[in-house]
Amino acid sequence: MKTKLLYPVLIVFFLMNLSSCQQSRQDLNIKDAATGNAGEVLVVMADESWKGDAGQVLRDVFHEDLYTVPQEEFVFDLYQIKKSEFNGLNQKNRNVIIPEIDPGLEYGEIKMKSDVFSKPQTIIYIKAPDYPEFVSTVESNKKQLVEIFKKADRERLIPYLKKHQIEKYANDIAEKYGVYFAVPRSYTFDEKKDDFAWLSYETRHATQSFLVYRYPADSTGKPSLEYLVEKRNEILKENVPGARPGSYMTTETKYHYPILTGRIVNNQECWVMEGLWKVENDFMGGSFISFTLVDEDADEFVTVEAFVYDPRGDIRDIIRRLEAVLWTIELR
Repeated sequence: MKTKLLYPVLIVFFLMNLSSCQQSRQDLNIKDAATGNAGEVLVVMADESWKGDAGQVLRDVFHEDLYTVPQEEFVFDLYQIKKSEFNGLNQKNRNVIIPEIDPGLEYGEIKMKSDVFSKPQTIIYIKAPDYPEFVSTVESNKKQLVEIFKKADRERLIPYLKKHQIEKYANDIAEKYGVYFAVPRSYTFDEKKDDFAWLSYETRHATQSFLVYRYPADSTGKPSLEYLVEKRNEILKENVPGARPGSYMTTETKYHYPILTGRIVNNQECWVMEGLWKVENDFMGGSFISFTLVDEDADEFVTVEAFVYDPRGDIRDIIRRLEAVLWTIELR
């Protein structure tokens, strides 16, 4: 008879222990790991609103074609659920938009909160007195909305990249070229010249690469888009040959000119160029992104560039992972 009592006792003990553990996690404010993939945003919105102007304005922002990839890809992928479904696993999604319509508000506003239901998590609350004001608020802040989620995805990656970098390669590059970045695992050197380095990671279907190169600063001391394109083409023609005789990597400028943005990266002025590359006299191409710093002591520019070739299709998430690597850049 005693044996029959053992199982209920164990079950009760297990449930008490589980409850105690859950309570301890709450007391310690320990959050579950966030779910979902990079490049995805969950929208918590009623079906009728999602099908109307409120949903359309979000799609206009996040489902815009990404300019810096060769094929059609959205800036972010949106997935919509009703408020009643925002629980359990859905509540732990890494990127979330929650509209809040409150007639008591005077105007629309955007608020961001981190790690509300999971970690790392970013939730954007878009508040407005009515849906027309909601639409206006989104339209007025579309760049900010995209940048919030791009930054969130990037900052989730950077600690992992630094922890799992190839320190020897990162140190070798810093010593030889005066610039550091967290070289990811699995990369190997293809070239290591006095003023040019090429590291790559090859798979059966794709190539991901980093290039490092130094060159004289222009007369203004600050990189212009035209000068960066000119030097890129000059350096890559010499150092990145294609498979066919007389072929080489260059920048696509006829149908798709690169864009240049000034950023502050690790407390340094940095010029970020994004665009498409192609192989002259061949049919290869893909996306690239470069970060350029000014070495004032040497009166030189230092560029670290990432590019990807993957003929199978979508490369948005790949190029963003490579961009996260570049955000670790520092002059040394």
